[in-house]
This record gives sequence, C-alpha cells and structure tokens, in this order.
Amino acid sequence: MATSELHGLAANIRTASESEVFDLGNLPATTISQVIEDAFSQEFDLGQSDESMIRITLVVGAGKANRSKYDPSALKLVTTALNAAGYSNDSAASCIFECAGFYKFQHDTGKNLKTVVVFPKISTSSTNASKGGDASTPYSSLLPPDSLEYKIAVSTIPLFTNMLKAKFPSWSQKRSLLMLVDTELIEPLDEFDASLMKGGLLSPDQNKFYEQCISLSEKKGLIKDAMSQQVNDEKLTASEVEFLLEQVTVRVDELHLQKQKNIPIALQERQAILRRIAKNPLPLSPLKHQATLGKLWKQAAPLMYLSNTGAKLLSPSETKKAGHLQDILNEISDLEQSSRGLLEDDESYEERIQTYRREMQQRYGKAAGNQKKSRGAGGGGASSSNVKNSTGKSTITDTNKFHTPHTGGRMGWESAKDKKKKKSGQNKGGDIFSAMMADSDSDESDDDEEDDDDNPDDTSDVETSSTGITSTKNLKVGNSGKTTTNASSKKKKNRNKKKKNKNNDDAFLDAAVAANVKAAKEAAEVKNKTSTSNAKVEDTIDDGSSNVIALTLSVITEYIIPMILAVLTWFVTTLLGNNKSKNKKKKKA
Repeated sequence: MATSELHGLAANIRTASESEVFDLGNLPATTISQVIEDAFSQEFDLGQSDESMIRITLVVGAGKANRSKYDPSALKLVTTALNAAGYSNDSAASCIFECAGFYKFQHDTGKNLKTVVVFPKISTSSTNASKGGDASTPYSSLLPPDSLEYKIAVSTIPLFTNMLKAKFPSWSQKRSLLMLVDTELIEPLDEFDASLMKGGLLSPDQNKFYEQCISLSEKKGLIKDAMSQQVNDEKLTASEVEFLLEQVTVRVDELHLQKQKNIPIALQERQAILRRIAKNPLPLSPLKHQATLGKLWKQAAPLMYLSNTGAKLLSPSETKKAGHLQDILNEISDLEQSSRGLLEDDESYEERIQTYRREMQQRYGKAAGNQKKSRGAGGGGASSSNVKNSTGKSTITDTNKFHTPHTGGRMGWESAKDKKKKKSGQNKGGDIFSAMMADSDSDESDDDEEDDDDNPDDTSDVETSSTGITSTKNLKVGNSGKTTTNASSKKKKNRNKKKKNKNNDDAFLDAAVAANVKAAKEAAEVKNKTSTSNAKVEDTIDDGSSNVIALTLSVITEYIIPMILAVLTWFVTTLLGNNKSKNKKKKKA
C-alpha cells in the first residue's frame, strides 16, 4: 500500500525514522483500528538510519483531566489490531532488534498517560544497514545475545555466582536453572562433541555456540551445591519440602521392593531433615513490588465497594473516584506480572500471588466493609441501650420497643391499634423522652428479685394498673428466682444484631425502673384496698336487707296510704257538693 493512500496518522507512523510519540485522542473507534492496521501490517524500512531500533509510542488514555479526549475502548482496539498484524505482547520488551514485532502496555504515572509502546518489525535490509551493511553477526542464531541462556553461557564464574544468589533465591528457581543449563546448553555441546569425535564439521552458528559456552560443567556443579546447601540450611517452602519428600519416599519404597535391607545412610538423613523442615517450612517470599501493591490496594478497596453498589446513585465525588478504579487495577496487574521471579514455575508464582492477595483482603477488605456499614448506618436506626439482666451480664436491648407513660388508649396505656402503629412506624417520631424512659425487662427482673427476697412468701403475678409507668406482661417467678418475659426473650435473640447506644444514661434508667417498681407496688395496694371495701359493703347490704323491708312497709302504712285516703275523700266530697248545689237551683226555678 502506497504511503499516499494511508490515513494521515498512519503515514506519519510509517515514515518515522526515530522513536516518536503519536496521540490517538479525538479519533473514533473505526479510525483507530484502521490506522493501526495500515501502520503496522508491513515491515518498517529504516534505510540508512543510525538508530539501531525505534519505538512507536501510542497514547490511548489519560487521567481525569483529559479522559474524555480518548475513546474508552482505544486500548482494546489497538492491541486487537496489533495481534491481527502478527505482533505479540511482551512486558519485558526493550528497544533492540531482537524485540521487533513486540509491544507492551505502560502507564506513565508522572504524566498520567496510558500508552502502548510498539517495537515495529524491521525489514532485513534495514537491519543489515544499521549494523554496518554486514549480514553476519558475531552471535550465533542458536544463542540469542539477550537470552538468559547466552548470559549464563558467556558469564565468568564470579559473575555467575553472584547471579545465582541474586536472581535465583528459592530452591525451585535453582532447580529450573539446572534443568535449563542441562537441556539448552550442555546437551547441545555434547552433541557437537560427538559430531567432532566422528570427524564431522560444525556450521558457523554451531561453531559460535561452541566457542561462547564457558565452564558449563563447573556452573552446573555450583547450582547443585547451592541446592544442597539450601536443604541443609532448612530454607525450603512447604511446596518444595513436599516435592522433595515425595522423591525420597519413592526412592525408599523402591529399595524396599528390591528387598535391600541396608538403606543408604545419606538417604535416611535426607528424609529425616525433610520431615523436620515440613513441620516448620520457610514462608513464601514477598512479591518484588508488594509495598507498592499494598498502597494501590488501599486505594482500590473503597473504589471497588463504590462500583459494587449496583443501582444506587453515587455522588459526583464518588463517581469521579470510581472512574479511577480501572487505572489502578491495570497498574496492579502490571506490577504483579513484573514481580514474577526469574524461571519461577507457575505453581510457585500462583501460590505467592494468592498469599499476597489474601493478606491484602484481610488488611483492606475490612476497611471497605466498615465503609459499607457506615454508609448503611444513617439516620432512622433503632436506638439501643446497654442494660444488665438478672445474671449480671450486659445485654443490648432496643429502646424503641418499650412503652411510654400516658399514651394511647384507656387509663394512659397504649391501645392495641396504637401498638401496631408504633411497631410499624418506629423511629419516625424521634421521641427523645420515650428513648430515655425506655423500660428494660431485665432491670425489672432484678428489682422484682429484690422484692421477692424481702417477701419470700409473695409469688403472685404482678399486673399493670393505671398508675404504672411501664407494663410487664406474663411475668413469672421460677424456682431459680429469675424472671423472664416474652419481650425479653425476643430481645435476647436479637441482641447481637443491634448496636450499643453510646448515649445511655444508666443512672436515669435506674431511677425510672425504681419508679416503675414503686408504682407497681402502689397499684397492688390500691387493688387490695378496693377489694376490701367492696367486701365490707356487701356484708353491710346482707345484714341490713331486712331493715330496709321493714322501713319500706312503715312508710307505706304511715304516709302513703293516709295520703291516698285523703285525696279520695276530698274527691268524693267535692263531687257530692256540686250535685247538691245543682238540685237547689232546680227547686228555686
């Protein structure tokens, strides 16, 4: 494809003759994919450039100040297009010809930019020209100069000894190094020696490989000695001890199957040492960047909680914070990958990663949980008080479930409807007095036990009256002297689910409870007096019932009957007098 037919940005990338930075901001998704495909689908021709290699840096994201400038999927689009063009991801790639065709992701925390660094594929003619026009190199294609095998092969004994201590600290890494030396260096050399012994000739690459390898047998011996010394020093992790102990056990079993009575003493000593180490293995070494990872997880923990709030609306500040989560997680992933040890096997690396993540979860997971509790513990929560029951133990009870004086229905007590309303609408009124005057059934139990000690013969149930402040339902006295109520049993079941009220005034509650008990005693006395007076009235009525009958008869005979006779006499005389006057008038006429 001609350069003139390419997109303007793609043409600029392909004509770059030195390391440059290209910004993908304000480009739509389709344009980003097309630019990457056009720019990197073919090899770069550097011509006679003095640069040995170039890097192309693509800016795909930025911090909160310029985040809106970039497409959210820019990173994914770039990496997908590069993979389609035959490029591979390598976080350890550097600006050398051997890394041509690789790319890596970087987060520049100083500039707050997210970039993809691409090391383009270079044409062969350009590579030769940059190296002086000679296609031949002093290195063998069998042993790349930047490979670990090359460093091991050409290093001197003192340098290799320092490398062994610094780069391969664990026993498993030394074991992997020993296998690498055997398979990649010593075995090819043995084959070359065998070919030379038969009179054969080596190719130029084979000859260079043969010449570059220095003291491989002595280096192999150093690795074995370091591994043995680490076992004797008991510096093995649990997985390493398990692997070695299994090997020794299999060897001992084979000797038993061969019916050998004398097992080598060295093997027995090794088995004893491994069993001793298994009881107290060496802890896993921390990750290389564990301190930095801890700081990042500390920032990520509350943001992960915010992102998991679901449909809950977030404040503007919380939304901004949640937007940084993906950047932090990407940086954590990069640091985790770069913390992998040299030649560390997958099992050991995964075990170290899981151990460090559990530590981060224990350290910073609680912080997110506490934030969740604090966000969910807003206003309107039930108030609670810390009171003591009959056994002297402190229990947490809900003060909003107690009665308040002179509220509700008859005689100042709550009616059934009011109780239902109060139960459905707890904490809405915010009645401070009702919270402070909360009645604790456990405290009443203590006071009732004191009363029972004063009056041991009194085991009758206490009932509420109009003069009481609180109501105690189904109060029973057991053989142990303890009092229990239905309400208190429910509170005991839920006491671990409620919070302790920090503003509890114990002295005031004790006074309120004492007042309740006193009121209950007065109510009992009033009831007794009323029942006594009623009994006296009934006796008086029974004794005087006969006197009432006699009194009634005397009144009838002495007053009522004479009055009735007088009225009748008057009526008769009046009627007869009128008749006589009429007769006289008729005679005169």
